[in-house]
Amino acid sequence: MAVIGDAERMLEIQEVTDDAAFAALESDWRALHEASDSDSVFLGFDWLRAWWTHLGSRGDQSLFVLVAREDDRVQAILPLMCVRERRRGLVRRTLRFLGTGISDRLGMLARPAAQHAGEAFAAHLHAQASKWDRLELVDLDHDAASSRQLAEALEKRGLCDGLRKTHPCPWIAIGSDWETFYQDRTSAKTRSNNRNKTRKLEKLGELRIRIVQAPSEVPDALAKIFAMNERDAYKGEARRRPFDDEAGRAFFRDVLAAMATRGWLYLVLMEVDDQLIAYRINFRYRNAHFDYFVGFSPGHNRLSPGRLLAVEVMRDAFESGLERFDFLRGFEDWKREWTEQARDNAEIVGQGPSMRSRLQALLQSAGGTRGS
Repeated sequence: MAVIGDAERMLEIQEVTDDAAFAALESDWRALHEASDSDSVFLGFDWLRAWWTHLGSRGDQSLFVLVAREDDRVQAILPLMCVRERRRGLVRRTLRFLGTGISDRLGMLARPAAQHAGEAFAAHLHAQASKWDRLELVDLDHDAASSRQLAEALEKRGLCDGLRKTHPCPWIAIGSDWETFYQDRTSAKTRSNNRNKTRKLEKLGELRIRIVQAPSEVPDALAKIFAMNERDAYKGEARRRPFDDEAGRAFFRDVLAAMATRGWLYLVLMEVDDQLIAYRINFRYRNAHFDYFVGFSPGHNRLSPGRLLAVEVMRDAFESGLERFDFLRGFEDWKREWTEQARDNAEIVGQGPSMRSRLQALLQSAGGTRGS
């Protein structure tokens, strides 16, 4: 354990590299998440623990979670892993965030008063440069103070080139009533089409929109989602979903049950006579709604069940008194129909300062990588 700081403020940095030590962080992690300024469910213990258990703990990846303590109290966590890739006979060790790929809004988790946490983590990474070669930290919240603090500290030590914007993330500031917003964002023709399509769906059978929030209801709801045959109605190719293999299904079973227990899950199903035709895997946390993953049955595509369900979910968000509807990563055309506002995701990329890392940098442009 390294000690970094000055006489007034000493931060002890611990490297958590084994599964038992990671599990032992649960209570401290939960308390830190609650005390932090972060509104990201993807930085919660439940999400990252389930991700590591089912999707991350492979032979080429190992835990490298950094924990900053002061007087034995956790002040900040940098949830990293080390990924080993073989490149032309050399193994490159890249530090990435836990949850990379399937998550959004990752980064450093810190108490608001932990203003030196970024510097402490940067100093530790610089001092332990023999353990890693490259930083690839993606999907940070560009506007978060913790992201800027971490990037500035790493850049100061020559470990990165700062914080770079990547993906725009559209969102709606809920500042009016639903009907006013709906009429402002849609034409009379669109609203009429939505009503007509809803009536046509009702003629097919009993149309029901069901919100799943109880842990006991999650398994059956997910079983329906997993079983849905989602073919691309335009290209005729199978849609790739994050739960199309057993590891992904196990992750979603565990993490959505945990989210339901925490009161953060908003899983909504649209069904006709018990047949699932559209779904949205969403979350609600800190007065915001997060639209995470959606799908629909292409067999009902002409009746736009995905769009109709989106309208009902947004309506409920407005009527529930939330402050923000967040579409998360990606500014697809259908999202632009609802808003022009976006907050940016960002990345921190850099090379380690060791001779080994500099050699790895020379080989960056070489083709072909594979797990070691």
